Amino acid sequence: MTLTYQDIITNLHQVKFAETSNLLSDYLHEINKPSFVKEHRIFYPQGIFTEKGLRNFYFFTDSKIAKVSFGKTIDTQVWKLSKILSYKLIIPSYEYLKLEIQLETGEVLKFDSEQDTNVNRARTMKEKIQDIFNLLEGI
Repeated sequence: MTLTYQDIITNLHQVKFAETSNLLSDYLHEINKPSFVKEHRIFYPQGIFTEKGLRNFYFFTDSKIAKVSFGKTIDTQVWKLSKILSYKLIIPSYEYLKLEIQLETGEVLKFDSEQDTNVNRARTMKEKIQDIFNLLEGI
């Protein structure tokens, strides 16, 4: 699995969710409706293949960041890229990357290739973090 959105949807039976059991499959038709799902350039499944399970889907388009959170309910937040105050790429080691995005609201979005997946997928998540950073560099 290359960790694209379509890969995750096709292989839902292999994905463990943090607090959600069948909620995603039950509401998949609703999650697929927003334009950011079809328009996304980068998809980041935070918590995939970890002990705690999938926590968030992030979709990055040319103009916005969308976060779909899985808990007792499925919540969606969307921010315009123009609302980003700053972002910081952190290199803790050769194998891993971290990215912090500071929003005007004071919220900080954190991405960590070591913590957001298992050791087998860390390189893929590292590449996704680099892609997100490159996207932000282009705005």
